[in-house]
Amino acid sequence: MRNSSLSGRLRWVFFVVIALLTIAFLVSTLLIIRREEQESAVREAESTLIGLSGSISSSIE
Repeated sequence: MRNSSLSGRLRWVFFVVIALLTIAFLVSTLLIIRREEQESAVREAESTLIGLSGSISSSIE
């Protein structure tokens, strides 16, 4: 009887650990994706500004 309750507790602990690891993985993945999207938007904006400044410079000359 005691072994089965210990076995049940170990299964429960194992399940909780796996669930926490899965949640941590998903949260970190979402944070990384969000950061990469923001950095990509900044790079695209910088590229657009460089292109526009080049066009304006050539128009002035």
